[in-house]
Amino acid sequence: MRHFYLATEKDQRPEVGDVVTLDREESHHMGTVLRGGRWPQVVLTDGRGHRFAARVTDRSRR
Repeated sequence: MRHFYLATEKDQRPEVGDVVTLDREESHHMGTVLRGGRWPQVVLTDGRGHRFAARVTDRSRR
């Protein structure tokens, strides 16, 4: 499963059902790595030892 960085505040962690947005750099990286594939399951990490199972639902460039 692919891992991607999720920038969060120190004490902030996503909860089940939350919608999160990756920063521009990580979004670009995800688009390059996935190369237009399906909407896969991924793992998000906050860089502090926490990992979160996630599903990509939108890859728009906003």
